[in-house]
Amino acid sequence: GGTGPAAWISPDGQTWPRIDGGALGPADKVRGIRAVVAKGDQVVALADAGRDEGGSVVLRSADGGRTWERAEKPLKEVRPEPGALAVAGEGFVLVPTRQSSGGRVTVYCSKTGETWRDCGEIGPLGTEGSGVRVLASSAAGVAAVAETSWQEYTVFTSEDGTKWGKGAELGKIPGILRGLAITDQGTLVAGGDEPAGDVDNVPVLMTARQGERARAVPREEITGLARSAREVARLTAAANLFVAVGAVQGDAGIWTSADGTGWKTVAGEALGGPGRQALSDVAHGPEGWL
Repeated sequence: GGTGPAAWISPDGQTWPRIDGGALGPADKVRGIRAVVAKGDQVVALADAGRDEGGSVVLRSADGGRTWERAEKPLKEVRPEPGALAVAGEGFVLVPTRQSSGGRVTVYCSKTGETWRDCGEIGPLGTEGSGVRVLASSAAGVAAVAETSWQEYTVFTSEDGTKWGKGAELGKIPGILRGLAITDQGTLVAGGDEPAGDVDNVPVLMTARQGERARAVPREEITGLARSAREVARLTAAANLFVAVGAVQGDAGIWTSADGTGWKTVAGEALGGPGRQALSDVAHGPEGWL
């Protein structure tokens, strides 16, 4: 296949019609989508801007991902990364991941995704960590997980993205944390990958109920994981379901779980389109999954 953005929408997480790049913007202005989040029918996505612009470009949809328009101005100071968007307060929050200045991370807020403003900061963070890695929303607000030292993670929380406080210490999570989901009841699932040999990585899933320590989900309990995956790109919790997206057998993969412990795969033929495909984010709204 060629280059450029693509998206898939689903009413139930099982069948996924593809929205091709033409509906998301020309390839010279919008490249790969890195993050996506939904608030009702409003969807906001963060993508690589065109080569002549640099930074990030924001895409918006008012109908659950069926049609899209581009925000007027790119965010030149933000590098697009998975897990950088969340719903909070009356709109959306963007936190640059793996980017910090002086141990602090600037937070951006927007009601609709069209215009963004500096609205707060997270920190101070440790000097040995890589900064904020991922965001997740729940009924209580938004949580940002930061690597404060080597493979040691801390949660920072906020009601609306403006004022942030230090929350739980997650402790040591092996490998690289790439995705996080938290239910309204406080169950947490974190996903990422860790090295396995000289040239490959294997996925890591951690889960913890509220007030309990995080524990690893054995890989042999994940149905459909037939080979090593380069990464678990994103996790989201909604509609009494966890959905994780990543890679399996060298192609895009989707797994679902009702409790964060037992997981099953979505058949690969559910994703249409030619060539190898990669999923970088997942979101849920009234019309289903995107």
